[in-house]
Order: sequence, then structure tokens, then C-alpha cells
Amino acid sequence: MMKRVALFLMLACSLLWAAQATVEFKTTAEISAGRIHLGDVADISGESSLREKLRVLEVGRLELPGRETRLSINAIKSFYIRSVCPPESLGFEGEGTIIVRSRAKFVSRDSLTQLLIAQLGPRMDGVMGRDWVLEGDNLPLEVAVPEGDYTWNLDVPLRFDGKGQETVCLRVDVKGETRMRYTLGFNIRRWMDVVRTVAPVQRGQFITNANVKMGRIEVTHQPRLLVSRLEDAVGRAALRTISRDLDVAESWLEKPYQVKEGDQVRMNVQIGEATVSTAGVARQNGYSGQRIEVVNAKTGKRLQAEVNGPGEVRILN
Repeated sequence: MMKRVALFLMLACSLLWAAQATVEFKTTAEISAGRIHLGDVADISGESSLREKLRVLEVGRLELPGRETRLSINAIKSFYIRSVCPPESLGFEGEGTIIVRSRAKFVSRDSLTQLLIAQLGPRMDGVMGRDWVLEGDNLPLEVAVPEGDYTWNLDVPLRFDGKGQETVCLRVDVKGETRMRYTLGFNIRRWMDVVRTVAPVQRGQFITNANVKMGRIEVTHQPRLLVSRLEDAVGRAALRTISRDLDVAESWLEKPYQVKEGDQVRMNVQIGEATVSTAGVARQNGYSGQRIEVVNAKTGKRLQAEVNGPGEVRILN
């Protein structure tokens, strides 16, 4: 008798549930990035309280905008819906898989290029369009971003030197939380004015205005540090023979002068633990660490000094 009563109650409940809700699965659905609810991927009809429970039931996630995933209808019925009610007591329509896409806005390659120029420009020397250009041919045709408010943040590696192939990380933040990351590769071309020989310079020979001139070249793939001003080359001796029509590298010349003959210099004198400074005039050219002769501007006394840096010497006697 008890078995019959239990069986009757089970059948009654099954009929009650079946009468309360029907789930009609979609073949495709579009959502805002985040949690996927049953109400997003199915039309639900029936008793209001049960319909609401089924509607907000989470059946998956699609965190990033512009992405796509597939949901198994069988998995939804046998696993997720079971947490709310017996799936066998509901009515279902549809089978197979549901393709779910997350809504997004798309930023074009041109917009990405302009964004990089705007954010990297303050790091670059010279004028954009004349001294450097950023080429975005390797950037993606478009990237997906959330539909709502978001902010761009650019992570630039320490090795960034502003020429040739460069890579940065572009973060898309929503309410202070990073939602997406893109690694962007691009190319920066650079041009600069450099010192170029107009006549051969022998090893040990001094650079003069007669054997060099200024020229403009592309230095995107130039591995050497080139001399970019005539005044930084003239008066320095060549450490190697330099042929005609060559761009002059820093390493081809002796160290640059920190002090030149006739320059006003600051002369430092160590007296006990104190350092006293006075004005002087250099009698010779000198680079850092070199001993030169200077003259005290007040007394006219000639002194030996060691060049410490630009316009600065240390008195030795």
C-alpha cells in the first residue's frame, strides 16, 4: 500500500512540474560578456516563480567581449537544471549545441595606430612625421573591447628604445579591473642628422670642419651610436682611419671633450673635508679624467687640474 502511495506522489509531482515550465533552447545567442544564464540561451514559459529560477540559472561563462563558445544542451539539462528541479519533469525543445557570442565594440587598426602614437609620442625624441613614424602594418585589423565604458593602459617594456621592431602590452580596464590584454607589435622608423666625412680621415688625425659635414639618414636599423652634431666631432682625433662618405660613429673618435680651451670652468679644491669652488679658464681641451692646465680667473695663476665633467675640474696642486 505504501509503495503505491509513494509511486502516486512521484507521478503527481512529475505531472505538476511538467505543467509548470517548458524550456525552448535557441541555436544561437548573444550576451554581454560575463555569466551566461539559461534565460539568455532559452525561452522559458510556465509558472512564474519556477520560470524566474530557471531564467537566472548560470549555465556557463564568456568573460571576454567579441568571443564565442558552444554549450551542450544535454549538459545543461542533466547538470545545471537538475540543481533547480528534476529535468525529466520539464518540457524541452531543442537539442545539440548552442553557439553563444559576447557583444563587443571593435577598434580598427588605424585607431590602434593613432592610440600608440599618442601614448608613445612623449617618449620619442624629435618630431613625429619628420624624425620618426610608427608603422602599424603588423597590428591586428581590429580588436574587441567591452560595449560600455573602458580605459586603455599601455605597458611599455624597459627595453623600449623607440626604433625598429617594438612590442607593448595594451590593457583594457573596466572599473579599474583589467578585462583584456593585447600584445601589439609594430615598427618605428627613425631619421636623424649625423656627421659624415667629406674627405678621408687618417688614424690620429683631428676632425675639422673641412673633412666633415652634416647629413640626414635613416637610423632605424643602425646599431652604432652616431655623432649627431658637428661640435661633438670637430677637434676630436680619429681612433681609426675613416673613409670618405661614412657616417661617423662615436666609437671611432677619442672621448668627447668635457672642457675646451677658453671655456669658463668651475675649479674645485679639497681643503680637509670641505670642497671650495672658484672660477677659472681652461687652457687646453680635455675629456673626463684627463689632466689639463687651467688659470684662476681672479689671480691669473696657472694650475694643473683633472677634468671631472662638463665645465668642471679638480685642482691637483
